[in-house]
Amino acid sequence: MLNSFFCCKVPKTEKSETIVDILSSTQQNHSPRLKHESTKEKEKEKEKEKEKIKEKEQSKKIPSKKKEEPEKIFSTQISFSNFKEGNFEEEKSPQAKKLLLTGELFFNKELIITHYGLINSRRKKNDNQTFFGITEGNDYTGTPYNDFIINLQNENNEDKIPSNGRIFGISYSKKTHDYQLYILNGNYYIYYEIRDSLYFFNNKEYLFLLGRTFLTVTQKDINKVKSLEIKMESEDDNNIDPNKVLNYNKNDSPITIGRINSKININSTCISKQHAVIEFNEEEGKFLFKDLQSTNGSILIMKDDDVIKLNGFMKFKLNDILFNILELP
Repeated sequence: MLNSFFCCKVPKTEKSETIVDILSSTQQNHSPRLKHESTKEKEKEKEKEKEKIKEKEQSKKIPSKKKEEPEKIFSTQISFSNFKEGNFEEEKSPQAKKLLLTGELFFNKELIITHYGLINSRRKKNDNQTFFGITEGNDYTGTPYNDFIINLQNENNEDKIPSNGRIFGISYSKKTHDYQLYILNGNYYIYYEIRDSLYFFNNKEYLFLLGRTFLTVTQKDINKVKSLEIKMESEDDNNIDPNKVLNYNKNDSPITIGRINSKININSTCISKQHAVIEFNEEEGKFLFKDLQSTNGSILIMKDDDVIKLNGFMKFKLNDILFNILELP
């Protein structure tokens, strides 16, 4: 009975022991006074160690909280000076202007070209390219070749139509941040009106139309000196020899073109008195053609691989189709 009450076995001893002796021995073994005091001291030391550990952990957590504070950038106490002193302005790329295309081809509609490409285009790609063509075909992925279809009347020559049907394109350059017009099919010509100036590139031939006179200009290096070769052919001035070649270099004075008192005189009512000038730009290291606000203007006949920078207000023709391009802010 007693054994079951204390829930422990009574230790066996050689000598006979009373119940009181057994109980007193169990009390001495399990809760002696000295041991009890020592255990209290140990517990206090453990608590002190725990407190030290907690203090260390808290000290470690404090700097992490300070680092997290700047991440709250959407608080109401944001200083506007942060936007000036930070990298926000450096990360912003120059905003590209838009191009507005109008003309009889669009049936009173307006086409908007951004630096991504034509808005609502058929290709639906943001690759800085806009392709104008005459076919509605697709490539092997099912993507249309052209962003806009041009309806060229009386165009029955299938030899002129390439597989993708592209005629010309307008691209945006991320390096120079401007738009460029270029030919994609050598069987077609674009008549581009020069309203300001045009730079010449080396070993490239340019064909100009001034009234009813054609000028073929090629820039070459002759004896390591940048020079121009000019040929002319006119329907109005019979004194112009189409086989004659005029040579000019960068050290010569500017080449004036007009009806009278010019280095190149063209006897034609379509030519202004001071029509255009060709001169060498020392800063750019290139020759340039500049129209002098002539009455009938100066036209560049763009051929295959010709590239023109678009700015301001421009006009060009493809066959008999007139295109107007206006640069928007």
